[in-house]
Amino acid sequence: MSFTAADIKEFRKKHNLTQEKLAEMIGVSWRTIQNYESGYTIPKSKNALLRVVFDEFNKSKSNEALNNKEWNEDLAHKIIEALYLHLDNLRKYENFVIWENSIRADERNKIAKEELKKRLDKLS
Repeated sequence: MSFTAADIKEFRKKHNLTQEKLAEMIGVSWRTIQNYESGYTIPKSKNALLRVVFDEFNKSKSNEALNNKEWNEDLAHKIIEALYLHLDNLRKYENFVIWENSIRADERNKIAKEELKKRLDKLS
């Protein structure tokens, strides 16, 4: 199922999410969410991520749980678990692979910066 602009906006409003928060959850900018809500085409890879997020939020019995920090952490773990379960299918989509690689590159950059800082500290 593909999501429409109305689906995304309705979901966000129902769960009191900002465009920024939803964007963070699926790994895009708030401007991208704004574009989706304005009717821009949503890539298949992002539809898959939105499906996971929508499903997890809809399993919640109460909107009050959204304000509970532990619940949000639990939700993040469920989303990550669902992504891993569907990783092979998601990797069929070029945009998902690009997103996945960017996360790995960010982690490598973080490690490299930490290593450089350690070396510079030793020289001081």
